[in-house]
Amino acid sequence: MYKILMKKLTWEIKHQEKDGKRHLSIKLWMYVRAYVRMTGKTRWRGDYHGKYAREYLANQADLRDCLTLMMKKEKLEPFGKVPLGCAISVSGPMAHRSDLGNLEKAVEDAANKSIWFDDRWVYQRGPGKKEKAEDDLLELSVWEI
Repeated sequence: MYKILMKKLTWEIKHQEKDGKRHLSIKLWMYVRAYVRMTGKTRWRGDYHGKYAREYLANQADLRDCLTLMMKKEKLEPFGKVPLGCAISVSGPMAHRSDLGNLEKAVEDAANKSIWFDDRWVYQRGPGKKEKAEDDLLELSVWEI
């Protein structure tokens, strides 16, 4: 967590309630490392598989800390055990190197316990996208179905 606090963390958040259903839109200027498939020993291996696994796990911890900090500062509660929809957009200089599904999986896993209770409550996906850009940016929209 101390690495994140040393650089400036920037976000925009919009929270709306319409007809008793919540909708949350988040923009977070942060790098997202795509999901890496791991077995039990992969993260400890000395080859490139272990390196990517360790990078992914470190990025997951940073992203989870940022999302938790952002929700606490904005005084927002995570979504409960209700069916949710989400749309994820990732842009940055390295976005073209990763599969969109793996980027979405990484964000969904990192949002557990901070944005929603668990990603198994995501029943619907909106249009996701990735694009190459100069700055890293994560856009996340979550709504109750």
